[in-house]
Amino acid sequence: MNTHLIISFFLKYWSPIVATLAFLLSVYSGVNTWITKHAKPLFHINWIHKISSQYNISLEIYNPSSKPISLRKANITINRKIKFKAISYPLILSSQEPEHHLKDKKSYQLATFTDPAKVCWSTGFPVNINPFTSRNIILPFQSVDIDLEKLKPGQCELILKYNKRSKKTIELSVKELLINEQEYTRRTYALMS
Repeated sequence: MNTHLIISFFLKYWSPIVATLAFLLSVYSGVNTWITKHAKPLFHINWIHKISSQYNISLEIYNPSSKPISLRKANITINRKIKFKAISYPLILSSQEPEHHLKDKKSYQLATFTDPAKVCWSTGFPVNINPFTSRNIILPFQSVDIDLEKLKPGQCELILKYNKRSKKTIELSVKELLINEQEYTRRTYALMS
């Protein structure tokens, strides 16, 4: 008699239980897919370095989305007015000749084509970041005629435009993030290719 009750229970309620579980799992999967597809990128400023009238800003970008993103433009604004645009093509930030280049003129001429100097480049636009990856970039801003480190907090912002219509505004506290020449040399040498 007990086995008959168990069998009738499974026959009567099994399919609605399975259908409900399948529906809940599909709703969870749909919500999870939507969240990972529409996740916003995360931006972090590592450091800022000033060379005469050029500011180099090191930026780390993490893309938690399942879609790739493309950073298209970067501007520095002062009091909400666009003042300086990032250079859209790569610049040489620092370079280092291989040691054997410095020995004599003949070895330098022979080695230039086989063993080029190590170079640290800035990043050109667009900057493409694959899904679920991060990337460190260096953005140069030239002809900056204002001392950004003398500005009050909240006056200076970095505006990053990515994908078609998305943008992120980051408050720049240049004084806190500014590094000296030795630290800049150490960090760019680590990035040389």
